[in-house]
Amino acid sequence: MLILRKGVEVMSRNDYKFSEKRGFPFGIEWVAGQCGILGGKVKVVGEEIMLNCPNQNCPDKTLNFSLNTVTDTYNCWKCGEGGGMLDLYATLCCGGDRKAATRELYGRWENNTGVVPQRTYAKVTSSDNALSREDVPIEVKDLLYRYVLSVLEVNKIDLRRPDSERGVIDRGLTADAVLAYGYKSIERGSVIELPRHLEAYSKGVGGFYTYKGKRFVNTDCAGLLVPCRDLYGRIGSMQIMTRNGPKYLAFTSGFPNKGRTECSKAATCTPHHVGVDPNNVPKMVYFTEGLLKADIAHSLSLDGKPYISLAGVSNRRGLEGALKLLKDKGCETVSFVFDNDIWDSSKTVMKSVAQSAKLVREVGLKVKMVSFDRSVKGIDDYLLARHKLDIGAELVGDVFESNYRSAVDLLCSRKKR
Repeated sequence: MLILRKGVEVMSRNDYKFSEKRGFPFGIEWVAGQCGILGGKVKVVGEEIMLNCPNQNCPDKTLNFSLNTVTDTYNCWKCGEGGGMLDLYATLCCGGDRKAATRELYGRWENNTGVVPQRTYAKVTSSDNALSREDVPIEVKDLLYRYVLSVLEVNKIDLRRPDSERGVIDRGLTADAVLAYGYKSIERGSVIELPRHLEAYSKGVGGFYTYKGKRFVNTDCAGLLVPCRDLYGRIGSMQIMTRNGPKYLAFTSGFPNKGRTECSKAATCTPHHVGVDPNNVPKMVYFTEGLLKADIAHSLSLDGKPYISLAGVSNRRGLEGALKLLKDKGCETVSFVFDNDIWDSSKTVMKSVAQSAKLVREVGLKVKMVSFDRSVKGIDDYLLARHKLDIGAELVGDVFESNYRSAVDLLCSRKKR
């Protein structure tokens, strides 16, 4: 193991499964070292290594550049640059030439290890009893995730965080809304052992590990769990709104050194639905990015507008099926209400939004682009500003303080026995 900071171990080159499947003897952590970008401030969050973005045009370089040590990919959460480990080396050291990058990396590996790398593509087989995430019925995921939420509580630090914008009360939610959406807090190192009657169902479900024959949850970060629900309200995955580090992480089984499930990739779901009645689907639904953003926008809109949202702007897994279902139930138009800063973002982000719009049209639905005040970032910020105007500037502090106290009394005061 390679230790980047005291007490935290990350996968070394001998532990990479993704790389071995592709025939590479090295992983993105080693490649990043060859690029010379691991010498600065580094933070390890689960399977992610966070460091400063090397892109000179990045608007905020500080610890927003993520290296995924399981999938050997990189992504900057601010400028949108991303790709595989060959793309990383090619961009920083070879002027974008992937072939040259491959030659140089193999040469460096041979010089550093004395071992001539062999490109052997071994056949990879899954275990006989393994289930892929597509094979696991959403009813099973819903059962397991609801059990996890049932044994957790809400920590008041996730309701109001004076040092950041991540407190859900300050973003406009009430105690009743937090309760209705099922948010719960999870602490770093929390261990939740599954009851014996649920263990067999958890194979292939993101977020669960096997250790000494038992299945359990063990997270490497702390924050608020935000469920992702399908049209019928079933939980297919969850995100963690972290208290530090990357703003959102998938509740997944990809954390190193904590065991492995049969499905180690991030848990994903069909797009998150809020305010969409499956028995009376409206002719128009609103479409945005971010589970929490959709929940807040639904809560703050005057008539509780229906929203669907993606966990990430490029995460369209399950979107086509969800759109077809909405169309079959009477939906006609999808209104895009993405953040204002997408117009100033990288080509990658713009391309992802365009691909989503193309998919909507291919399904047979109309696309409508909704604009709002450019002085605010997202639709949730815009609706919150409108909400504050309705309250009156002199009462905003009192109302939000009342919401916070109500939430603490309702959600945090009762301890599990």
